Amino acid sequence: MGKFNRTIMKSAAIALLIVPISSQVHTREKASTNVRAFHPGDIAGCPQQIQPFGNHPNIRDCLQNIQKAANDDLLKRAQKGDPEAQKELASAYEHGRDGFEQNDTLAIYWYEKAAAHGDTWAIASVALLLLTGELDKSAEDAKAATLEWMQSHSDKAIVWRLSVTPQNLTTEDINAIRLRKRFHRATLAAGCDIYPDGSCTPEIRRSGILTIKSLAEAGLPEAQTLWGMTLFRKDMMYAIGLEPDPQDGLAYLLKGAEGGDPKAFIEIASVYEHGKGVESDTHKALEWYDGYVQLTTKLKKDAETKGHVTSFEDKLLVQCKLYFLRGDAIAPVTQYECESNRHFIQAY
Repeated sequence: MGKFNRTIMKSAAIALLIVPISSQVHTREKASTNVRAFHPGDIAGCPQQIQPFGNHPNIRDCLQNIQKAANDDLLKRAQKGDPEAQKELASAYEHGRDGFEQNDTLAIYWYEKAAAHGDTWAIASVALLLLTGELDKSAEDAKAATLEWMQSHSDKAIVWRLSVTPQNLTTEDINAIRLRKRFHRATLAAGCDIYPDGSCTPEIRRSGILTIKSLAEAGLPEAQTLWGMTLFRKDMMYAIGLEPDPQDGLAYLLKGAEGGDPKAFIEIASVYEHGKGVESDTHKALEWYDGYVQLTTKLKKDAETKGHVTSFEDKLLVQCKLYFLRGDAIAPVTQYECESNRHFIQAY
């Protein structure tokens, strides 16, 4: 489906990124230890090559066993002092992936091991987690620990991709970044069932969905939008033992729109377009699609005045909606995209 092949749990953007000057793209080199790399065929009962969506009768068990073997191999290499393995293990703990439970404390531990080798990516990653990680620290203490770490590694060239320098971050800034990072992690956990590696569990998914709910109740616009969308979905609501509630879902979508989340405008438009829990109303749907265009145009203009570049992934979808529902004029190349994805667009 090209640009339209999206899912409800697409990752939210985090405003804070750190990239080392020495390597703008983080690469993973081969392990430098003598531990023999495992092969899927080494796992009893598994075929020599695994295709995640193949027809092997025990595919899920095989994938879980392969992942466990990979994790054991990674841990051995990290313990032997391989900085690349240490970074990879730290990243697995940081993001809670590949069967490793999310744990910022362990992530920092292994990043520090790699940082001891002078690895600038690891040094920057420690600073990032000290500032934004879930470490039971106040924003003030987190900022102090981050600045102390940066000062102790001031000889290393690190580019901080922040709208402001760490020194200028306020308590409010830090808490906002932490909140969005927590939301980002929750979306990955709630949507973990889309990954075929067997690491997703009902508990992880349930925890992610409930975290989105709590963040929505706390007033985070993006979370209000996503929780509103979730309230319409049987599979998501059944995962936490509740029934869908379209009326409450629309109420949360409206809160997300009021908070300025562009995604909420599209979802509200879809509710009225398809009559999800309300009477179908094309006129109201068009009003919300138009509202999306007006909001994103303003946001883009505001960003340009500050010298920032911004884009909105749903722009093409909305253009196609307005083309199909009202006959708006669009460029030939856009019309081709719309017609090529007509079924998906009209169903969204």
